[in-house]
Amino acid sequence: MRAFVTDPARTSNDGHAWSSVLQAGTVAPRLARREPIEEEGHDVRPFGVAGTVDGVIDEQARIRSGIRDLMVGVTEQLPSIVTALMVVAIFVLLAWAVRRGVRRLLLWRTGRPNFAEVLSRIARALVIVLGVLVGLVIAAPSVDVAQIVGGLGVSSIAIGFAFKDILQNSLAGLLLLFREPFRTGDEIEVDDWRGTVEAITIRETRLRTFDNRRVLLANTDIYAKAVAVQTAYPRRRTTLAIGIDYEGDLPHAQAVVLDAATGVEGVLDAPVPHAHYTTFATSTLTLELRYWTAPDEVTVNMVRDRMIRQVKAACERADVALPADIVEVDLRSGARDVLSAIGGGDR
Repeated sequence: MRAFVTDPARTSNDGHAWSSVLQAGTVAPRLARREPIEEEGHDVRPFGVAGTVDGVIDEQARIRSGIRDLMVGVTEQLPSIVTALMVVAIFVLLAWAVRRGVRRLLLWRTGRPNFAEVLSRIARALVIVLGVLVGLVIAAPSVDVAQIVGGLGVSSIAIGFAFKDILQNSLAGLLLLFREPFRTGDEIEVDDWRGTVEAITIRETRLRTFDNRRVLLANTDIYAKAVAVQTAYPRRRTTLAIGIDYEGDLPHAQAVVLDAATGVEGVLDAPVPHAHYTTFATSTLTLELRYWTAPDEVTVNMVRDRMIRQVKAACERADVALPADIVEVDLRSGARDVLSAIGGGDR
């Protein structure tokens, strides 16, 4: 029988060798698959640095390729873009000419400056929009104009709900400009506002009040409410109430007032002034003098001032009494007794 003697040192070395072989056999396939290896608490990722460098290089190459493709595309499309810009510029100039032509035509046919101005601006906007669409087709032939127009149609519905009040004012403004119940320079009265119309736009009407304030009235309010146009006709009637004494000569007083009214500057000869007794007042008979003047507010107020002065002077010269409106209180005997009892009977 043979006896085998084992050397401890040799055995230890052989163990390490076999361990290294086994570890190499285990690690090699994992390295081939690029799997991370954990050894003594460390995470070793094979080829990590090389992979990171390769990723950076690939990203830079991709960016350079994208920029190069973009520059090539812009260079190829540059003639089309320049042509599209030139077409849009031509349409802008054409829109300016169309606006002037439409405005002159409408002024000649209708004589309405505000209406002509608004429609001429709409015509200019339509021509510019058409030019932009044509330029877009030239610059990008692949763009479907029908889809763009359809998208605008769908968007207009949402815009209509969002800007309902503005669209209502715009529609009312177009109706006002089309019907033209009043014009720029007319004097109108809406609710408590009275003044001269400065401008009529699609959204509002600008009014300058007689005390020199600017008021912006929404076209919707004007279209839905009653509007008094003071200067719609070439003349305007004014009524002046005069109190005549009950004891006076009524026909004489009437003749004196009419004679005074015909000589006032600013009173129109036709229709002629009229004076009629209308009501029984407390201490006078009301004589209403009606005369006609120019319709503007300044003339009406100035003529009214002259009329009052001249009628008063004429009545004083003709001894026509113009008593004040006095209320007479008749204290009967019972009231006198009460006043006497409280010590006021002698007052």
